[in-house]
Amino acid sequence: MELQAIDSSYSTEINLSVLAGRASSDVKLAHKVAVMLQHEIISEGLPEGYSLGTAADIRARYNVGRWAFREAVGILELRGIARLKSGPGGGVIVTEPDFSDLVNLTLLYLYTNRSGPREISEVRRSVMTAVVKKLLDCQADSAGPGHLSADSLGNVDQAIDLPRFLAAQSGNNALELAVEFVESVREACVPPQASSAGEAEQARREEQGRAIWLSICRGSKEAALSKLDEFLTVDEHRMADAWTGLPELTLRRTGAGKLAYRLALEILKDVVEHPDRSGDFFGSENEIGIRFDATAEIVRQAVRLIEDLGVVAPRRGRSGGVVVRPPDVASIAALIPHLLSQKRVSVATCCEAARYLSDEIARLAAKRMKASGKPKSRAAGTGGATYRDAMAMNQQIQTYADNPLLSSIERGMGVYSYTIDPPVFAIKPPTERVIALSQRVLDAVEDGDVEAASEATRDRFQFMSLRFAAPKHFAA
Repeated sequence: MELQAIDSSYSTEINLSVLAGRASSDVKLAHKVAVMLQHEIISEGLPEGYSLGTAADIRARYNVGRWAFREAVGILELRGIARLKSGPGGGVIVTEPDFSDLVNLTLLYLYTNRSGPREISEVRRSVMTAVVKKLLDCQADSAGPGHLSADSLGNVDQAIDLPRFLAAQSGNNALELAVEFVESVREACVPPQASSAGEAEQARREEQGRAIWLSICRGSKEAALSKLDEFLTVDEHRMADAWTGLPELTLRRTGAGKLAYRLALEILKDVVEHPDRSGDFFGSENEIGIRFDATAEIVRQAVRLIEDLGVVAPRRGRSGGVVVRPPDVASIAALIPHLLSQKRVSVATCCEAARYLSDEIARLAAKRMKASGKPKSRAAGTGGATYRDAMAMNQQIQTYADNPLLSSIERGMGVYSYTIDPPVFAIKPPTERVIALSQRVLDAVEDGDVEAASEATRDRFQFMSLRFAAPKHFAA
């Protein structure tokens, strides 16, 4: 099935499941149907309790069978986006995902990933750097807010709230959501007692916060970023020492009485304790049910949840079952658009946030390439290239950055933008220009040139942001 049911001039070129980070080979029919239903909910702003139609209606609308429909609805149910209501007046009903759904999904990903502590620390550093750069740009731009005052820091009761305070001053609610997401995940990963600081430590952190804010208000980029680095480094050391394991997560998870979720945690715990068996056969659903003393339906729901996380993959046939594989973040990226929709974030605001985050991703990728000394793999010329090629270049940059969680935030913003306001231009941006700009970023990353990669990323977003201006600008 193609995603051409989505009304966009880009629908034949952009698959939102792939944009969210799922490999093309992993996009099952159920994922495509789930994406279509998500598109309906977000693009039309459907409220909680709204019926998307009966099972028969939706199956006919998207021309899918009963199994693909059930799998698609199961994916949406586990993400907190929709539920299947039986009986008279039943059907697929829109639900409003809670922020904790995104946090819990991320925690599951982190605990199945050896690099979890490193990833969340890098994400926090990148997101906070993006926020500080946005604030500095506001101070430098006469058209910006221009009202940042050192006195405003008095609104912060504790230094631990500094990230949220800075995000609130940015005037960008997409960046605010990103900061709230990262801080919530971080706080869930560190026991409360490890987060508490003594009186002297608290005073030092408050002083660090004031120094960062004063540097921003004075427009001193070098000082602000340097002091932010000091602030984050201390927290990173504390987090590395206090990283919580999966058993603790199991006990603290809100609503842990949900049997499928508890079984998913037990399966994930088994996967975490045997990290070297990626590709191994985990067992059939019947064998899993016997091993964990669970019913077939509970096993099916639990497997669906961790399959959506990419931790396992189904194996069809007579000897079918579940195969262990490395986790991915496509399901996290797919949930972010719903939270952005709840905040009614404009596409312009979302693209601005994505620009700052993409800059940090490119810088991280260039640093890693420079440190690795890997050979450069220059792509062939752009003749006959499409927007899919530009997406492939962006995904290659994200691969070099080696932080899927950070990339998932930027991808989620991309999915949101393409969903609520698909790019439709009187004059479509020249494909060659888009490809050339993406190639320039990739070349700088592969050269390990951090500043060139950053500059190229900004130029690319500046060009693409012309979608919010008169389309004639693309003619140049």
